[in-house]
Amino acid sequence: MIRQTLLIVALATGVALAQAKSYEFDVAHSTIGFTVTHLTINEVPGSFKEFTGTFAWDEKNPANSKLEVVAKAASIDTANAKRDEHLKSPDFFDVAKTPDVKFTAKSFKAESGNQYTVSGDLSFHGVTKAVSFPITVTPEVTHPMSKQQVRGLKAIFTVKRTDFKLAEKFPMMVVGDEVSVKVVAEVSRKP
Repeated sequence: MIRQTLLIVALATGVALAQAKSYEFDVAHSTIGFTVTHLTINEVPGSFKEFTGTFAWDEKNPANSKLEVVAKAASIDTANAKRDEHLKSPDFFDVAKTPDVKFTAKSFKAESGNQYTVSGDLSFHGVTKAVSFPITVTPEVTHPMSKQQVRGLKAIFTVKRTDFKLAEKFPMMVVGDEVSVKVVAEVSRKP
């Protein structure tokens, strides 16, 4: 009886995983960007130039879907080399000790149309916090040149740097607390 139950659970899990389509981020057509307020008067933009991402999408049951994104903190780029070096230092990301910025989804909830809410763990600067934010998952299309199946992901959300103990010695008048994050990704289905 126990063996039969385990077999049924294994088969059910296999069927659920079989329905999910697996994708990888096409980094040439994807961006992980952010903006943060400087001196309460200006938005300074930046991005991470090195990152990877995997996405498993179950259209019939989005709750079974998976998403993991890992950005290399040392690849931060604000179009100012001196500022970028400071951002890599222990004053900010401390890339020698904490090299990755990572998001791992734990659940997807359907909202309307192509809109979902994704919840999961965001980790950087040695701190992990639960976050939820809206995400758009576009329908799959065939890439005209590669003939691969592709789709798009788009998420815009805000995190507080102080929640992650980032740049704590800088007052909010100098570096704003809220960081606006925008992730736009083209993902290609794995063969």
